[in-house]
Amino acid sequence: MLRGSSSGGSGGSSKLTRDGQSSARFSKQFNEFIYNLGDQRNVQYVMDTFPEGDIVLRTGSELLERVRRYADGSNEVRTAISQPTPENEEAAWRKIGPSVALLRECFEFAQSVGKYFVYLLLSQCALFVHAPAVQQSSANNKGENPQRLHLCQALIMFPLLGPVESVIPQVLNELCNHATDEDAGRSDKNRGLARLLADLMQNAFAFDILKSSIPAIQNDFSYYRRTLSRISKSQNAEISMYRIPQDVSNQMSLFYAYHNPMVKAVVDSATQFAKNSSNEMAVLDCLSALAAGSLSTVKHRRADSPKSEQMCVLVLVSSCVLYDWISPHGVVSPQSVIDTKAIIDQIGERILVEDASADRVLRANCKTLR
Repeated sequence: MLRGSSSGGSGGSSKLTRDGQSSARFSKQFNEFIYNLGDQRNVQYVMDTFPEGDIVLRTGSELLERVRRYADGSNEVRTAISQPTPENEEAAWRKIGPSVALLRECFEFAQSVGKYFVYLLLSQCALFVHAPAVQQSSANNKGENPQRLHLCQALIMFPLLGPVESVIPQVLNELCNHATDEDAGRSDKNRGLARLLADLMQNAFAFDILKSSIPAIQNDFSYYRRTLSRISKSQNAEISMYRIPQDVSNQMSLFYAYHNPMVKAVVDSATQFAKNSSNEMAVLDCLSALAAGSLSTVKHRRADSPKSEQMCVLVLVSSCVLYDWISPHGVVSPQSVIDTKAIIDQIGERILVEDASADRVLRANCKTLR
């Protein structure tokens, strides 16, 4: 869990509520908290408890490397457009075929990472409401914290596909069966999940920046769609292997039309889940706590390494982006308890991903902060 104390005297004074609290007051509750996300124990916790998360990260990193080496088909496409012979069209398709296959992999990865991200965020929220500061808000409750029990039930009912399902019983066992466990290992769980959330968002930010810096991605795929009906009749096996079903092609077209398609896939999944369930306030409070703890760490220079501080900056940006889309009012509204002004002052021109500053990434992906 976050390190530090938030007792602040009586139990009621540390209750994490949103009924008129200013961002300054909320942040003050986390003034002594420290998020050392670079700790190897966080990485080890993720590898041991969320091996699927490690696989998702490695898959994302591999796709990023392949996108960085994207094979530009502009010359072949230009020739095929200016001299539209069957030979030139096939030459263009042979060039852009592998690239379109890569774009399909990225599209399918975005769909899967969006679903996994929601599950991960839900797990983080469940750990957050296990925190002492939140448990005090139900001090008069005998037994379980109702909010945490509801999150556990949501984890059980959350529809997941693939190997991620296998991790649910492990998380539920830790969250539900050890409600009074004061084991310090909970610290690794919270920081480990925060680190994994940040790493997933980092991959999303990086992909979108790369996509916007490679115009050939949009141009190649546009040419692919324009000539799909003609090329689909080709008997050339080298050409036909790159055919994509029309419905998938349409979905990909919508996906790549956005300037930040990967981030949009993540925030859309998170927003849809939060709004279609009764966990919206828990998710927003969790993001606020992540932002406040990370801001305290960066502002007071309490990180144990430059890497930890950089990860905290990434958590700050990620929390603000997600909060901005999930909250009905946005992250800069008076109702928000995230201190965006203080965050912007702290992140400044720090390089976050792909030579882009944290401030640029933040403003490019928020809907109310420009």
